[in-house]
Amino acid sequence: MGHNARDIRADVLADLRDLLQPFEAQRDRYLKSAAAAVVRDRGTAGDAADLIKFAADIRERIQEKRMEITRPLRDAADAAKAHADEFWQPVDDEMERVLGLVDSFRTAETDRIAAQQREQDEAMSLLVPRAPTFTPPVATQPREHIDYSAPAMRVPSTKELQARQAKARPIRGSYGAKVTAAEQKTYAVTDLDLIPRWVLETDTVKAAIAAVAKSLAKHHPNIPGIAVTTADQTRVS
Repeated sequence: MGHNARDIRADVLADLRDLLQPFEAQRDRYLKSAAAAVVRDRGTAGDAADLIKFAADIRERIQEKRMEITRPLRDAADAAKAHADEFWQPVDDEMERVLGLVDSFRTAETDRIAAQQREQDEAMSLLVPRAPTFTPPVATQPREHIDYSAPAMRVPSTKELQARQAKARPIRGSYGAKVTAAEQKTYAVTDLDLIPRWVLETDTVKAAIAAVAKSLAKHHPNIPGIAVTTADQTRVS
Protein backbone atom coordinates (compact mmCIF):
# COMPACT_ATOMS: atom_id res chain seq x y z
CA MET A 1 0.00 0.00 0.00
CA GLY A 2 2.73 2.49 0.98
CA HIS A 3 4.77 1.63 -2.12
CA ASN A 4 1.75 2.22 -4.36
CA ALA A 5 1.05 5.55 -2.64
CA ARG A 6 4.65 6.68 -3.32
CA ASP A 7 4.28 5.62 -6.96
CA ILE A 8 1.09 7.69 -7.30
CA ARG A 9 2.80 10.77 -5.88
CA ALA A 10 5.77 10.26 -8.16
CA ASP A 11 3.48 9.93 -11.17
CA VAL A 12 1.59 13.11 -10.27
CA LEU A 13 4.79 15.09 -9.80
CA ALA A 14 6.13 13.76 -13.08
CA ASP A 15 2.95 14.85 -14.87
CA LEU A 16 3.18 18.26 -13.19
CA ARG A 17 6.79 18.72 -14.29
CA ASP A 18 5.78 17.86 -17.85
CA LEU A 19 2.98 20.39 -17.58
CA LEU A 20 5.26 23.16 -16.29
CA GLN A 21 8.10 22.56 -18.72
CA PRO A 22 6.54 24.60 -21.59
CA PHE A 23 6.05 27.53 -19.20
CA GLU A 24 9.68 27.74 -18.04
CA ALA A 25 10.74 30.10 -20.84
CA GLN A 26 7.72 32.33 -20.16
CA ARG A 27 8.48 32.34 -16.42
CA ASP A 28 12.07 33.47 -17.06
CA ARG A 29 10.91 36.12 -19.53
CA TYR A 30 8.38 37.57 -17.09
CA LEU A 31 10.97 37.62 -14.30
CA LYS A 32 13.35 39.52 -16.58
CA SER A 33 10.62 41.97 -17.62
CA ALA A 34 9.58 42.53 -14.01
CA ALA A 35 13.18 43.24 -12.98
CA ALA A 36 13.47 45.86 -15.76
CA ALA A 37 10.04 47.44 -15.18
CA VAL A 38 10.05 51.22 -14.63
CA VAL A 39 6.90 53.29 -14.12
CA ARG A 40 7.45 56.98 -14.93
CA ASP A 41 4.30 57.98 -16.82
CA ARG A 42 0.87 56.73 -17.84
CA GLY A 43 2.28 54.73 -20.74
CA THR A 44 4.81 52.82 -18.65
CA ALA A 45 2.19 52.35 -15.92
CA GLY A 46 -0.05 50.72 -18.53
CA ASP A 47 2.80 48.51 -19.69
CA ALA A 48 3.41 47.37 -16.12
CA ALA A 49 -0.29 46.63 -15.70
CA ASP A 50 -0.21 44.52 -18.88
CA LEU A 51 2.77 42.61 -17.53
CA ILE A 52 0.91 41.85 -14.29
CA LYS A 53 -2.24 40.83 -16.14
CA PHE A 54 -0.46 38.51 -18.58
CA ALA A 55 1.45 36.83 -15.71
CA ALA A 56 -1.78 36.34 -13.78
CA ASP A 57 -3.45 34.83 -16.85
CA ILE A 58 -0.65 32.29 -17.26
CA ARG A 59 -0.74 31.45 -13.57
CA GLU A 60 -4.48 30.77 -13.91
CA ARG A 61 -3.82 28.41 -16.83
CA ILE A 62 -1.20 26.57 -14.79
CA GLN A 63 -3.62 26.20 -11.88
CA GLU A 64 -6.32 24.84 -14.18
CA LYS A 65 -3.90 22.23 -15.56
CA ARG A 66 -2.80 21.32 -12.03
CA MET A 67 -6.41 20.85 -10.99
CA GLU A 68 -6.98 18.55 -13.95
CA ILE A 69 -4.02 16.40 -12.96
CA THR A 70 -4.95 16.14 -9.28
CA ARG A 71 -8.74 15.96 -9.68
CA PRO A 72 -8.80 12.15 -10.10
CA LEU A 73 -6.79 11.82 -6.88
CA ARG A 74 -9.11 14.15 -4.99
CA ASP A 75 -12.16 12.37 -6.34
CA ALA A 76 -10.66 9.01 -5.36
CA ALA A 77 -9.82 10.30 -1.87
CA ASP A 78 -13.34 11.70 -1.42
CA ALA A 79 -14.87 8.44 -2.65
CA ALA A 80 -12.67 6.40 -0.31
CA LYS A 81 -13.61 8.57 2.67
CA ALA A 82 -17.30 8.39 1.82
CA HIS A 83 -17.14 4.61 1.47
CA ALA A 84 -15.28 4.20 4.77
CA ASP A 85 -17.70 6.53 6.56
CA GLU A 86 -20.69 4.69 5.14
CA PHE A 87 -19.17 1.34 6.11
CA TRP A 88 -18.68 2.34 9.77
CA GLN A 89 -21.72 4.62 10.16
CA PRO A 90 -23.99 1.87 11.63
CA VAL A 91 -21.40 1.31 14.36
CA ASP A 92 -21.19 5.06 15.07
CA ASP A 93 -24.99 5.19 15.33
CA GLU A 94 -25.07 2.27 17.76
CA MET A 95 -22.24 3.71 19.84
CA GLU A 96 -24.20 6.95 20.09
CA ARG A 97 -27.20 4.98 21.33
CA VAL A 98 -25.06 3.09 23.87
CA LEU A 99 -23.57 6.37 25.04
CA GLY A 100 -27.11 7.54 25.67
CA LEU A 101 -27.69 4.50 27.87
CA VAL A 102 -24.55 5.25 29.87
CA ASP A 103 -25.55 8.90 30.17
CA SER A 104 -29.04 7.94 31.40
CA PHE A 105 -27.54 5.63 34.02
CA ARG A 106 -25.02 8.24 35.16
CA THR A 107 -27.76 10.89 35.42
CA ALA A 108 -30.01 8.57 37.45
CA GLU A 109 -27.11 7.67 39.74
CA THR A 110 -26.24 11.33 40.22
CA ASP A 111 -29.87 12.12 41.09
CA ARG A 112 -29.97 9.23 43.55
CA ILE A 113 -26.80 10.37 45.27
CA ALA A 114 -28.08 13.95 45.41
CA ALA A 115 -31.32 12.74 47.04
CA GLN A 116 -29.32 10.70 49.54
CA GLN A 117 -27.17 13.70 50.29
CA ARG A 118 -30.23 15.84 50.93
CA GLU A 119 -31.47 13.25 53.41
CA GLN A 120 -28.11 13.31 55.17
CA ASP A 121 -28.10 17.09 55.28
CA GLU A 122 -31.61 17.14 56.74
CA ALA A 123 -30.61 14.60 59.37
CA MET A 124 -27.47 16.56 60.29
CA SER A 125 -29.48 19.77 60.58
CA LEU A 126 -31.48 18.18 63.39
CA LEU A 127 -28.34 17.60 65.43
CA VAL A 128 -28.48 20.83 67.47
CA PRO A 129 -25.91 20.92 70.28
CA ARG A 130 -27.75 20.53 73.59
CA ALA A 131 -26.53 19.94 77.14
CA PRO A 132 -27.13 16.31 78.08
CA THR A 133 -28.80 15.28 81.29
CA PHE A 134 -26.22 15.72 84.00
CA THR A 135 -26.20 14.48 87.59
CA PRO A 136 -23.73 16.31 89.86
CA PRO A 137 -21.20 13.99 91.47
CA VAL A 138 -21.27 13.22 95.15
CA ALA A 139 -19.25 15.81 96.97
CA THR A 140 -15.99 14.26 98.14
CA GLN A 141 -14.18 17.57 98.16
CA PRO A 142 -15.10 21.15 98.95
CA ARG A 143 -18.05 22.34 96.77
CA GLU A 144 -16.04 25.23 95.41
CA HIS A 145 -13.64 22.71 93.75
CA ILE A 146 -16.34 20.66 92.00
CA ASP A 147 -16.98 21.36 88.26
CA TYR A 148 -20.73 21.27 87.74
CA SER A 149 -20.60 22.28 84.05
CA ALA A 150 -21.95 19.79 81.51
CA PRO A 151 -19.39 18.24 79.16
CA ALA A 152 -19.37 20.00 75.77
CA MET A 153 -21.01 18.14 72.85
CA ARG A 154 -18.65 17.59 69.91
CA VAL A 155 -20.02 18.82 66.56
CA PRO A 156 -18.48 17.24 63.41
CA SER A 157 -16.35 19.61 61.35
CA THR A 158 -17.27 20.60 57.79
CA LYS A 159 -14.43 18.45 56.47
CA GLU A 160 -15.75 15.44 58.36
CA LEU A 161 -19.26 16.03 57.04
CA GLN A 162 -17.97 16.24 53.47
CA ALA A 163 -16.04 13.02 53.96
CA ARG A 164 -19.27 11.31 54.97
CA GLN A 165 -21.12 12.46 51.83
CA ALA A 166 -22.17 9.72 49.45
CA LYS A 167 -20.11 9.68 46.27
CA ALA A 168 -20.40 7.66 43.09
CA ARG A 169 -17.52 5.39 42.30
CA PRO A 170 -15.85 6.03 38.92
CA ILE A 171 -17.25 3.87 36.13
CA ARG A 172 -14.47 2.00 34.35
CA GLY A 173 -14.46 -0.65 31.68
CA SER A 174 -12.39 -3.81 31.76
CA TYR A 175 -10.20 -2.50 28.94
CA GLY A 176 -9.46 0.95 30.32
CA ALA A 177 -12.54 2.94 29.28
CA LYS A 178 -13.55 5.59 31.80
CA VAL A 179 -16.88 7.40 32.01
CA THR A 180 -16.48 11.09 32.77
CA ALA A 181 -18.81 14.07 32.70
CA ALA A 182 -17.44 17.07 30.85
CA GLU A 183 -19.10 20.36 31.71
CA GLN A 184 -20.31 22.18 28.62
CA LYS A 185 -21.44 25.77 28.76
CA THR A 186 -23.57 27.51 26.16
CA TYR A 187 -23.61 31.28 26.09
CA ALA A 188 -26.45 33.38 24.69
CA VAL A 189 -27.02 37.12 24.76
CA THR A 190 -30.28 37.82 26.57
CA ASP A 191 -30.07 41.58 27.11
CA LEU A 192 -27.49 43.79 25.42
CA ASP A 193 -28.25 46.64 27.82
CA LEU A 194 -26.96 44.57 30.74
CA ILE A 195 -23.64 43.65 29.14
CA PRO A 196 -20.75 45.66 30.71
CA ARG A 197 -19.18 48.24 28.46
CA TRP A 198 -15.72 46.73 28.87
CA VAL A 199 -17.05 43.58 27.21
CA LEU A 200 -18.61 45.46 24.31
CA GLU A 201 -15.37 47.37 23.73
CA THR A 202 -13.14 44.32 23.30
CA ASP A 203 -11.50 43.83 19.91
CA THR A 204 -13.33 40.53 19.43
CA VAL A 205 -16.76 42.10 19.84
CA LYS A 206 -15.82 45.09 17.67
CA ALA A 207 -14.59 42.79 14.90
CA ALA A 208 -17.83 40.78 15.06
CA ILE A 209 -19.95 43.94 14.91
CA ALA A 210 -17.89 45.25 11.98
CA ALA A 211 -18.40 41.96 10.11
CA VAL A 212 -22.16 42.18 10.63
CA ALA A 213 -22.18 45.83 9.52
CA LYS A 214 -20.26 44.89 6.37
CA SER A 215 -22.77 42.14 5.54
CA LEU A 216 -25.63 44.63 5.98
CA ALA A 217 -23.93 47.50 4.14
CA LYS A 218 -25.95 47.05 0.96
CA HIS A 219 -29.31 47.66 2.66
CA HIS A 220 -28.13 49.55 5.74
CA PRO A 221 -25.13 51.66 4.70
CA ASN A 222 -25.32 54.10 7.62
CA ILE A 223 -25.48 52.24 10.93
CA PRO A 224 -25.06 54.50 13.98
CA GLY A 225 -21.77 53.90 15.72
CA ILE A 226 -20.14 52.31 12.66
CA ALA A 227 -17.53 54.32 10.76
CA VAL A 228 -16.93 53.42 7.10
CA THR A 229 -13.58 54.44 5.61
CA THR A 230 -13.16 54.43 1.86
CA ALA A 231 -9.72 54.07 0.28
CA ASP A 232 -8.53 53.28 -3.24
CA GLN A 233 -6.61 50.07 -3.78
CA THR A 234 -4.61 49.57 -6.96
CA ARG A 235 -5.73 46.49 -8.88
CA VAL A 236 -5.02 45.10 -12.33
CA SER A 237 -7.75 43.25 -14.18
